[in-house]
Parts: sequence; C-alpha cells; structure tokens
Amino acid sequence: FSKMRRLVFAYGYCIVIICVSSPFAYAFINEKAWQPHVHAVVREIQEIPPDERVFAYASTSKEITENNNRTVIPFVLIGTLPSYAWSYGAFIVTTFLISRIISNFLAC
Repeated sequence: FSKMRRLVFAYGYCIVIICVSSPFAYAFINEKAWQPHVHAVVREIQEIPPDERVFAYASTSKEITENNNRTVIPFVLIGTLPSYAWSYGAFIVTTFLISRIISNFLAC
C-alpha cells in the first residue's frame, strides 16, 4: 500500500467518528436551570466547600426538564457505539490474522 493509502486507512475512520460524534457534544453543556443540580452533586461527591467555584458538566439517560429534555442516549448510540464496534472488530480480525500467520509459520 502507498503511504497515503496507509494513512487514510489508519486515520480515516477516526476522522469520520469525530465528525459523527461532535454534534452530540451539546448533550454535556448544562442549561442554566440544570447547573445548580449538577454543582450540588459534584460538591457532595467531591466534598468541595461552598465558597469554592465549581465547573461541572453532566448529562443523564432520562429527559430532564431543567436540562431542556436532553439525554446522553443519542451520543451513546450514534457517537460512541460505532467506534467501539469498529475497534473491537479490528482487534478480533487482527488477532485472527496474526494467529493464522503464526500457525502457518509454525507448520512450515
């Protein structure tokens, strides 16, 4: 394979996944009405004093009115699941190919 073809094969899918998943980033940007809930949870879990400023972003799997009824589900299904499927698929295929090459080598 040419150098360009190898680069496209190696990085092309990553670029596609970034383009597909980036529109879902808004799911993690809090609405003003949702921020106090997120900050309260973060303060409690991290034991942050009330006078310290908190920066936190969160989403839920349920539609919450305070967060403009946004959920993380579209991001998971469209933005993340394809990359996991491709990654595990590539791992399985390469593992199979490597084991086949090794068995052919050992059979000689």
